[in-house]
Amino acid sequence: MCLKDTILPVGGGKAGKYPLFVKRGDVIETNFYAMHRSRQIWGEDADEFRPERWEKSYPVWAFMGFNGGPRTCPAQQMVYTEAAYVIGRLARRYAKLENRDPCEAWQEEMRLNFQSKNGVRVGLFATE
Repeated sequence: MCLKDTILPVGGGKAGKYPLFVKRGDVIETNFYAMHRSRQIWGEDADEFRPERWEKSYPVWAFMGFNGGPRTCPAQQMVYTEAAYVIGRLARRYAKLENRDPCEAWQEEMRLNFQSKNGVRVGLFATE
């Protein structure tokens, strides 16, 4: 909720490129679903599941999985650290990872947030 009248530098006008007046008491919400599928940021294939798109860098605010600025999730660094640890341990223990999902295409399911409809069906082959 806006605590005092303010003017945001952009967001006004049809193209969203002009200043925007926000009066005290107004509520501003962010639609992360729409933002994470923005063709302006991700290109014409924004709705497609393409993990290789992460091979190049994007603006800090392009992906808001942990929010940003003063509202950044306090557990963000812990999540990154734990993910790196688990991936490292899996890479050391298993020589091969095999897809076991009969459906190769990404299927999305909405719960509290979006997730894989089929879970993670993989075969792991131990390092000898």
